[in-house]
Amino acid sequence: MPILVSVSQNAQILSAETASKPSPLPLPPASSPDPPSPQQLTIPAVRLEADEISSAMAAQLASSLVSHVLFLKSQIPFPVVQLARMPSLQADTKATKKKVELITAIDTLSSHLHTTFRALSTALAVARMKDDTLAVGLLPSVQAHMAVVLGTSIGAPKARVMLAISGLEVKHAGVASVSAPRGPQEENEKNGTYAAGEVDGESGSESEEEDSAGESDSEEYSDEEEDVSSDEEPEAPPRTESTRSGSPLPSATFLEEQQALRTADRLLSRTLANACAEQDGGLSSELAPTQTRILLRAPRHFNHPEWTPRQNFTRALEKSLTSFLSNAVAPPDTPPEAQTQKRKPSYTVGARTEGVWIGARDEVLHTNISTDSDSQPTSAEEDQDMIWWSWNGKIAGFSDW
Repeated sequence: MPILVSVSQNAQILSAETASKPSPLPLPPASSPDPPSPQQLTIPAVRLEADEISSAMAAQLASSLVSHVLFLKSQIPFPVVQLARMPSLQADTKATKKKVELITAIDTLSSHLHTTFRALSTALAVARMKDDTLAVGLLPSVQAHMAVVLGTSIGAPKARVMLAISGLEVKHAGVASVSAPRGPQEENEKNGTYAAGEVDGESGSESEEEDSAGESDSEEYSDEEEDVSSDEEPEAPPRTESTRSGSPLPSATFLEEQQALRTADRLLSRTLANACAEQDGGLSSELAPTQTRILLRAPRHFNHPEWTPRQNFTRALEKSLTSFLSNAVAPPDTPPEAQTQKRKPSYTVGARTEGVWIGARDEVLHTNISTDSDSQPTSAEEDQDMIWWSWNGKIAGFSDW
């Protein structure tokens, strides 16, 4: 019996010590909050692997989108690339003239868009630089908007295709990049100028020797010149490697930029093709051949000779853009089939507004574009207001071939 009492006492002591010691097993980690779900869009979306979208990239993709829209909206019988390669049997036919005019208009638009987005980037940089809180080298990227309007007039379109580019690089074309300061000697060598003291002080004795040697050399040269025969021709200079080669090879940076442009162009084409393969048909629709107009949303102080401000259509276009952006973002936890059904809503009246989103690596589609304010805007603020501009060129569709 005493042994049983001793054992029970030891068991109590052991249990007390075990309870006082911390458990050697690690505690389960605290449940971390779920990461925010990525933005779900109901429109064709192209995300580029770049921190910012340059003006050249934006121009290339905008021009490519216009070409795709013309074919998807039945404005041309074949894609623009294929249409340009097709030979014309008769040059004086009406269909051939329409084809040449359309290809010329597309080439002109592509050329103008490169300078257009550069001017837009500069105009947006000017507006941002007026903010004292932003430095020149820390200008944030912005979201640009372009519209492809199909119809006889801007006010009565048959269809609209909006393009939203999130992450456009804001860069002032007139601000040079900051480089390391040059020394005075290095700057003089670049400009080909030297101080008078440097020339006289360093080479004063040499110039005197050259003057005396020059007089004797001229006398010897005049004596030797009589002995040289007139039929002797000077030897041709040795052929160097630079004379053999033709135009200089493009730099590695240029080749990388061209490769990035081609990759982004193929990604846009693949995205539009996948959207057309879905049940809703993507951007494809049957429209009678009509005129196509290109519109750009830019500040009032935007300056480009090929664009005309359309202040009278700004209110209607802003309303269409706001409605498009709000419908482009699906609510959280929306199933994929619901997104597909919402991609092309049915319209009973008015023009259908569709679009494409192109964004940089970490960008999202911004739906709030309103700049309205209750206070009276100043003249500087009015100069920075966003209005719509129309391209001066003309694109006319055709179906005869």
